Amino acid sequence: MIVETYQAAKSASLALRRACPTDAGAITILNRVLAIDADGVNLDDQTLRAGVLAVLHNPALGRYWLACGPEKAVIGQLELKTLFDEWTNQYYGWIDNVAVARPFRQQGIAARLVERAKQHARHRGLTMLRLYVAGDNDAAERLYVREGFKPKGRLLEYRL
Repeated sequence: MIVETYQAAKSASLALRRACPTDAGAITILNRVLAIDADGVNLDDQTLRAGVLAVLHNPALGRYWLACGPEKAVIGQLELKTLFDEWTNQYYGWIDNVAVARPFRQQGIAARLVERAKQHARHRGLTMLRLYVAGDNDAAERLYVREGFKPKGRLLEYRL
């Protein structure tokens, strides 16, 4: 459940936790909004939910971290995937699907999720974190630069 009131979030404490399969509904909603906001894509709910559940049931695919606000409602998320770089023979983290429910944006929630991902990555011995920011999402890019990320290269995609 995503809480819709801004005032409730201001007065409640924020808790970060790892997601579990019972969170699939909230994660599906946040990912659906993220796809519309970032890419203008309207995703199929059934396919999206199946993908979210695949990740939640298999940590090798990724791990979701959640920000919970009033009454433990999910108001933000971040997915951290572990990838391998054969050039350096090391594992690194890929941050994906960062989303905060609209009424709760610009309150430092995404920054808290990124900090949690950094802590988890250090604990797991990862050597770096990488991510992609949609071309027109200046607020997200500013957030990541404030968090110590350095712009590097460009992402190209080919869909099959």
